Amino acid sequence: YHTPPELVREFHFTLDRGNHHAPLYQIGEAFLSNDPARDARLNRQFVERWGVHNVLSVPMRIKKELIGFIYVANREGSFSERDLRLLEIFAAQAAETIVNARLFLTIQAQAEREAVVNRLLLSLQRSGEPEEKVSAVIERIGEVLELDRCVAVLFADGDHDDYYGEWCADGVEPVTDWMDARERSPIRYALRTARRPLYATDVREHPLAPGLEDLIERSNLKSLLVVPIIHQGRVIGSISGHQTSHFRQWNEDDIDLLVAVATHVGAT
Repeated sequence: YHTPPELVREFHFTLDRGNHHAPLYQIGEAFLSNDPARDARLNRQFVERWGVHNVLSVPMRIKKELIGFIYVANREGSFSERDLRLLEIFAAQAAETIVNARLFLTIQAQAEREAVVNRLLLSLQRSGEPEEKVSAVIERIGEVLELDRCVAVLFADGDHDDYYGEWCADGVEPVTDWMDARERSPIRYALRTARRPLYATDVREHPLAPGLEDLIERSNLKSLLVVPIIHQGRVIGSISGHQTSHFRQWNEDDIDLLVAVATHVGAT
């Protein structure tokens, strides 16, 4: 109310929980000031430029995590300690509402992912060649996880060559037909050794990257997530998600979805 858009834009900042020299509202300490022009805790230039006569701010927390704050200013007269207590009660209720909203979104996202996995598993149970099933699955995974490239590999068993299935988003170059990439890739050995998902937000910084810089640059690979396909205790292949357009921080849902699919691919 009576707040210029320019003030709102200038007020944007990042919460700085660990810096004790940061402004109070950034580190999560409640404060009240009825003489902000003389209050050393506040930015004097900001106070003077926007005509701040009195100010009250309280943090919003989820358990002990600082998630934000509520800031009010320029009340006719002045703020009291009672006002501070009331605003703290309101902030606690607002934080609880945010918790519930986040929980709902998390449950909703999990339900959507489970539905996707269930549809993928149904497609694996249908009759048909394993390669055809894998191709259909990686295409769906690529779309659901919004990948740039999704690759499945079934390792040779002595009688057959490695099988490579690949799905690429529009404009993304396929890589599975590169013989040097197949021969130099450390993924097979790493998965058989680790037997768990391998992932990197920046592949150039992963311990397996040295010596592969040319392939990384040629394939435009920025972020990578790889999970093993395991059958009767043996690692028989892998499913990997590639991000080439941007770096990606893989979250637990991404990993869980790929692991669930790989587990059922290994069981078919």
